[in-house]
Amino acid sequence: MEVPRELDFVREGEMLRRVAANLAQLDQIVLPEVIEGYNTRRVLVMTYLHGAKVLDIDGIRAMGAEPERVAWLLAGAYGHQILGNGLFQADPHPGNILVLPDGRVGLIDFGLVKELPSEVREGVANLVVAAAEQDPMRVIAAFERLGVRTKHDEHSSVLTLVRLMFDESPMIGSDIVEQTDQALRYNPINAIPSDIVLFGRVIGLLRGVSASLKVPFTPMQMLLPYAEALREERPPPTGVGPLTQGDSVFRSRADRARLRDQLPPPDHAP
Repeated sequence: MEVPRELDFVREGEMLRRVAANLAQLDQIVLPEVIEGYNTRRVLVMTYLHGAKVLDIDGIRAMGAEPERVAWLLAGAYGHQILGNGLFQADPHPGNILVLPDGRVGLIDFGLVKELPSEVREGVANLVVAAAEQDPMRVIAAFERLGVRTKHDEHSSVLTLVRLMFDESPMIGSDIVEQTDQALRYNPINAIPSDIVLFGRVIGLLRGVSASLKVPFTPMQMLLPYAEALREERPPPTGVGPLTQGDSVFRSRADRARLRDQLPPPDHAP
C-alpha cells in the first residue's frame, strides 16, 4: 500500500532540510532540525521547538515579543518561500506556527510542501506587479500564462477578482465581497491549475493569521518585494514591511529593557 505523501516522513525530512536551507539567511525564522539516523517512512525525529502558538497574543506578549513584528516576520518568510525559492510549506495554519521565547518565529510540520516551477513563479510575479500597477491587460495576460481561464476576457471582473486575492482581508458583507460575487456570477472561472489553488489557500491562511494578530498586512505587501526582485533578477529581500527598515522598530520589551540597562546613568550634576 502506498503511503500518502503527507505521511511519508522520509520525504518530509527532505523537504524540511531544503526549506531550512532556503531560509537560512532569515535569522529570525527557525525550523526544527532533522536528527539523522532515526528516520523511516513512518518515523521522523526532530529537535523540539518550544514556544507559544502564534494566536496566543497574551502568551506572545508575556515573552516580550510584539505581535506586529511576528506578523511581518511571517510575511517575509512566506514571501521568500513562494517567490524567492518556490519551495513552500503549504499548510501555514496557526497550529504550525510558534513564537519562541527569544522572539523568533518557528515553523513546524512540513508534511505538505509544494514546489512551484520557475514558470509559475514568474507568472505569479508578473501577476503581482501588474495588479500593483492596476494594469488590466497585463493582469489578464498573467492570468492566461498561469493557466487561469474565465468565461469572458472582461477587464473589470478580472480586476475585481485580483483585488480580492491581494487586498486586505475582506469582511463578509463588504463591498469587495459583493462585487466579487457579482463578478464571478457574470464571469466564472472555468479553469485554474492546482498550483494556483494551493497558492491561494496559503495566502488565505496567512491573511487570517495576520488579521487575528491585528496586523492585516495584504498579500500584495508580502509578495510585491519578492516579485520585483524575481523580475529584476535580484536576490530576494530578507524582510518586508517595516522590517525592511531595520528590526529596531520592532524591538521586544525585553530588548528595550536590556538597552535601558546598557545606557549610562543620567548625569545628576548641577
